[in-house]
Amino acid sequence: MLQLQIPEAALRLRNLNKIKNDLYILEVNLSGTSASTSIRWEELGFIGEDLEEVKASEAKLANIPLFKALKTAGGELTTARNQIYYKMIRAEGRTACTAEKLPQIWAEFQQLQQLADQLRDSLVLEYEQGLQEFLERITHLLANKKFGLSQEDVLEKVERITAKFPHRSQLENYLQVRIGAFELIPGIESQLSLETNIANAEAQKLAAQNQVNAERIVSQIQTQQAQDIQKLRQELIVAAKNECYEMVAKLVSSLAKFETGSSSKRLKNGLKNHTERLEALLGADIDGTLTDVFDKFKLVSQTVQRDNENLSVDGRAQLKQEIDALRASLEADQNNLLSGSDESGLGKATVMRLNLRSI
Repeated sequence: MLQLQIPEAALRLRNLNKIKNDLYILEVNLSGTSASTSIRWEELGFIGEDLEEVKASEAKLANIPLFKALKTAGGELTTARNQIYYKMIRAEGRTACTAEKLPQIWAEFQQLQQLADQLRDSLVLEYEQGLQEFLERITHLLANKKFGLSQEDVLEKVERITAKFPHRSQLENYLQVRIGAFELIPGIESQLSLETNIANAEAQKLAAQNQVNAERIVSQIQTQQAQDIQKLRQELIVAAKNECYEMVAKLVSSLAKFETGSSSKRLKNGLKNHTERLEALLGADIDGTLTDVFDKFKLVSQTVQRDNENLSVDGRAQLKQEIDALRASLEADQNNLLSGSDESGLGKATVMRLNLRSI
């Protein structure tokens, strides 16, 4: 198989000056540097056979100069602009200069504008002469024997064409010099620095957005956590009250059956256990309810402790009265509980269990 051998390429180094330094794209636009008109034969009144004959004559009315002095001035401006461009370089297909040379180029651009103003003032002075030259050119053209026009026809058509010549007030629109493009192409170091700054700004923006999102989510989590803690706390409070009120119901039932001497031993043991349990539940007491019940349980316990076989008849009667009074007080608390069960958070099932067996 025939193998093609690729020749060794010659080494050519890049011109790093074009990418090392900042460059300014600067383009100069010229407008209104020439004016011409095209006239159709139909506009001059040629019709039918006359129109065909004049077309066949190959006489042309296209690109007729309107103002010879304008064309000359436009050429002078174009030459002056090219002299500016000659001092510049090409970058990305457009004219450019370094930052060092920009002041000089800008000064020459301003001089070019001043030249345009001077040439425009000259046009105003040469306006009548330019109009006369235009009329003479058109008259000479239409008087050509190929058109077969009489002198009167020529004058009539010349008058019609004269309307295409620019009015004196329109001269201000000619010979205008403007900046077409002005852009900065940063050097390689400047561009890398710029891109780094942009990347850092984007990274900071993203980090800030992530921080905002994180703070929003943290806030939502904290809110949810607070709600969960509040809900759990409320559940603990309700559970503690449920247990407390169940003990109240048991105690009320036991006190209703209390007899001095015979039932006090069992009641004493039950009161001791419930008092210890109530003391453990006091941590969930937020409205003082459990504390009140705890105090009453202690009072009942202290009262029952006074019961013994050596009490006199009067002593037993007095003890029975005190026990009955405590039971009545607890029953009042129990009734308040039943009437306000909805507000306390006590469930109906718990309320139904209040009439439990005695201690």
